[in-house]
Amino acid sequence: MKAAVIRVTKTQFYKYAVWIIAATIVVMITGIVIAEGKWIYSVALLVTVGAFFISIKRPFIFPFGVYALLLPFDSLLSLTGNEGSTFTKSLGILTAIVFFVKGSFEKTLKRPDKVTIWLTIFFAYAFLSIIWATFPGITIGAVSSTAGLLILYLVVTCYPVTKNEFDTVKWLILVGGLLAAMVTIYQFTNGIVYSNFGGRGTLLFGDRLVGPNKLAFDMLFPLSIAIGMAMEKKQIIIKIVLSLILGAIVFGIFLTGSRGGLAASATILIVYMFFSKKRITLGIVFVIVAVVVIPMIPEFFFQRIGDSVSSHAEGRGDIWVVGLHVLDKYWLLGAGQDNFEKVYTEFASYAPIFEGVDRSAHNLYLRAFVELGIVGFSLLIISLAKHYQILRLRINRYDCDDNQTMLKAVFWGMLVSSLSQDTFFYKSFWLLLIMILLHKKVLLSEQ
Repeated sequence: MKAAVIRVTKTQFYKYAVWIIAATIVVMITGIVIAEGKWIYSVALLVTVGAFFISIKRPFIFPFGVYALLLPFDSLLSLTGNEGSTFTKSLGILTAIVFFVKGSFEKTLKRPDKVTIWLTIFFAYAFLSIIWATFPGITIGAVSSTAGLLILYLVVTCYPVTKNEFDTVKWLILVGGLLAAMVTIYQFTNGIVYSNFGGRGTLLFGDRLVGPNKLAFDMLFPLSIAIGMAMEKKQIIIKIVLSLILGAIVFGIFLTGSRGGLAASATILIVYMFFSKKRITLGIVFVIVAVVVIPMIPEFFFQRIGDSVSSHAEGRGDIWVVGLHVLDKYWLLGAGQDNFEKVYTEFASYAPIFEGVDRSAHNLYLRAFVELGIVGFSLLIISLAKHYQILRLRINRYDCDDNQTMLKAVFWGMLVSSLSQDTFFYKSFWLLLIMILLHKKVLLSEQ
């Protein structure tokens, strides 16, 4: 009699391996609980197993969705008590691992989209700038930090996504923005502000804080989503709730006192008015929001708007003048990734009003030009243009998906905000690029 042969496919092996690992974790923690009598480990057991199960079954909820939700709080979630590695960075690493391993076993990973090659080439050029960088050590640190964002971008966009999963991530981004706005409003009304920023609203916890300008930038994506959903939903109650959410986010942006955030928010509104077919609904929603929000805007915000010219946008204009002089020397190859502050010092005396040394560019495009020269700057612009071309994709000849308008609005909003911030290392900036490519997958799957 021949012995029976049990054949296990890779998919079955993958499922068995998942449950074997989960069972091993349960047994280990249960043993510790019984042996040490520390029942707090039972909570850790439930959380660990639950997170593990969700990451296998619903990776767009955890870890990727939670990662997107927590981005406005990124600076508060430092694992070292100050600047350094954050919890969101750990979630980003976990996201890349989960999507890669799950996709590899399931054989669902696809080739990277053609558009990703431009951002990859840009990153490679930034890495090569170590060779001629003014301060190579700084460049190595900057490139290594960006590498994690690039890997996350490539892995997640190679994984298949459904419309429901895309919408789930949208909701989580919106919830994250709403939570950030509500905490900002609560802290501001209770006098919890950071004095170095002139009493502007921000997220502050102990000695940790999120810069007001960065907070405003991180709320642009939730803002665009809130506008889109308020226009899209037909039920009156849901429209009212979404309008209140929109109002809270807009008010939160105003409290940050970010002029770049205000300009970006106005850009988002203009894009919606230009591309949306529901202009009347949009107008009604914003009239309601304006009536509620404008009377509550603190006086310091209008003072900041009035002082924009006299203060040269808080010295940014003077920094940009110096940056143009720096380009005379570094326009071809650049000074090396993340070397702007150092080469700025060399030309700081050219500022109409001296702003000190080691100053940041406060401008994504000027920084890219100075650090990577005409070649790197061109690669960045081409990469952004290629991502925007994706948003011109049509479901059919006559219709345009509402999510495309939402993404177009936040795309242009972030580009405008990048005129006054160095946003390339912001996780929210990379999240937008990821969502653009995921949305392309959704559109193609529905054709």
